[in-house]
Amino acid sequence: MELEYGYLTEATERAAEDLNALVRQMSRQPRPMNQQYLQRLVDSPGVLVVARDGDRIVGCAEVVIGILPSKVKGWLEDVVVDGDYRGRGIGKKLVGMAVEYAREAGCRHLNLTSGDDRGLAHGLYESQGFKRRAAGAYRLDLES
Repeated sequence: MELEYGYLTEATERAAEDLNALVRQMSRQPRPMNQQYLQRLVDSPGVLVVARDGDRIVGCAEVVIGILPSKVKGWLEDVVVDGDYRGRGIGKKLVGMAVEYAREAGCRHLNLTSGDDRGLAHGLYESQGFKRRAAGAYRLDLES
């Protein structure tokens, strides 16, 4: 069966389960997602690009859009492909669709961060034209 690609437009319980399974493959401390949380994500500025094998979501990439007084900013977040589906060009297709969405949304740049331990992801991003930047990254933890 050929995979289908598109934007997630409906927050279903099944979609939340599939996305939870994907995020667990990427994050050490994922935030469990329920249908209500997924609805907030679907309604937020930006888009969740997904790859589906039938009814199952097997890959995703989130584009977050920030509308600022000075510009439109874009961030690429949570790019992940199920381990059983890696090596088939799915990540490349998801990132390509995310880039096109950000371009159409008026972003001049699409930013992302990626941990030092994600070498394969770095190769994917660089193959899509992303360039490593020297910048200080700061974070304020709001949850205890």
